[in-house]
Parts: sequence; structure tokens; C-alpha cells
Amino acid sequence: MQNTEAMYEDKWNKLCTWDRIKADFPPHFHSYVELLVVKDGVCDVTVDFTEYRMEAGDAVLIFPNVIHSYCAVQSPVKNLTYILPTDFFPLFSDTFAAYRPSNPILKGVYKNAELRAMLESAVTENKSGTPFGTPAAAAYLALLLSKLLPDMELLPASKDISSEGRILAYCSKHFKENISLETLEKELHLSRFHISHLFNDRLHISFSDLMRRLRIDEACKLLKNGATVTSAAYASGFGSLRNFNRAFAAEKGITPSEYAKKHAKQSN
Repeated sequence: MQNTEAMYEDKWNKLCTWDRIKADFPPHFHSYVELLVVKDGVCDVTVDFTEYRMEAGDAVLIFPNVIHSYCAVQSPVKNLTYILPTDFFPLFSDTFAAYRPSNPILKGVYKNAELRAMLESAVTENKSGTPFGTPAAAAYLALLLSKLLPDMELLPASKDISSEGRILAYCSKHFKENISLETLEKELHLSRFHISHLFNDRLHISFSDLMRRLRIDEACKLLKNGATVTSAAYASGFGSLRNFNRAFAAEKGITPSEYAKKHAKQSN
């Protein structure tokens, strides 16, 4: 049994694809969709505290802000892994926000020639370094999602998931609002003591730190899309520009203005 402490990750700001062997990752959660496909080997994946066995050909689709971890059983575990920022896939954004798969495992995906071609092409295009490589990769993955999602039983995000999952789902939906532990207590029908325990002992992050990181994630997306620092601050849920500048610099190591300039140069 793996350690159930989780960590929040926010280090990716773009579509990422890997063809690799590593398949051991501790519990973590993030605001992206994650897809891992086993090409060869066996590994266990734990999603929202339920463990599943993945064999060669199987895939797991992790929705945003769902706790998950991987553990190799039969090594090496050759796999394809994809990190999918939801803003790359706007046609699916409502689905990712409102639902969770009752079972995140998709059997035999890599053994299907049509799906395998999409998976491999996405990796190749994203690594090409050409101006249209990443858009082409996103197109392949959007088509792949349109094939995979109809085969999954999707449940409302608030139904039949753990208390931790309910907390993360609520925070990811309402982080732009002025919510507190009292809000979670009222809306989720959980005691503040229990919620604090889950944050400290299971999610391994405080409520205030999670809210700050979710808001900074959103601000980064807005700044990359050309928003001003002021509009990004308030649109992402910060109550003041001063607090935003201080929190952003502490989290990213640069000011919001520097971040915006950096990404403006990269896009030119």
C-alpha cells in the first residue's frame, strides 16, 4: 500500500507528451487531464483511493484534481504519458469539470490500431519542434478523447467519490469565489475538523495553499493569453493586486509582469 499523502503539482503550462519507462509516481493531483497508456509491463494505479491493475495495452484517464499514483508491478513499464491542459480541449471542458469516470481504466487501447496511431502521432508531432507540432498533437488527442470518453461511464463529480475528491472538485470549480472552510462545511456537509484533517493528513496541502495555487494556475493561463496583470489578478480570484503580486512572485519566482513578458517573447 502506498503512502496516501498527496501533493499538488502545477509545473506544466503546456501540452506534454512522453514515451518512457518510468511508472512509479507518488500520490499527486493537478488541474490537468492525465492519460497514461501501458505499452509493455504491468503497473498498479490508484485513483481517488481505489487501486486498479493495468496490463500491456491498457490506459488510464485521470480527470482534473483527482488524486492518483502509479506503482510498477512488472518492470520495465514502457508507457506513453500525456498531460493535457483543459484549455487545449474546450469542447470537453464541461465534461472534465462536471463528471468523473466510475472506472478510469480503458482496456486494450494500445492494441487498437486506430487509437495507437493517434497516440503515437501525438507524441511525434508534439516533439517535432515545428510551429504546428503542438496544435497537431492536440488535434490527435482531441480525436482520441472523442473515441475514449463515450466508452466510459461518467458520474456527476459530487457522486460516489471520496471526501477528498469532493473537496478538490468543489475547490476547482469555485476557487475564483471567496470561499472558506466554513463554505466547504456547509456545501459538502463535512465538519471543519474533518476537512482540516483531510487537508493536513491526506492532501498534504493547506486549504489556503491549494486555493492560492489554483488561482495562480488560472492567472498564468490568462497572462499567457494576453491579459493584463490587473485583470488576471481579479479574474483568477485574488482580492487585491498587492496580494496577487506577492503570492505570484513567491510561487513562480518572478513577478506577473515578468511572466507575461517572458511568454509574450516565446509566442513571437
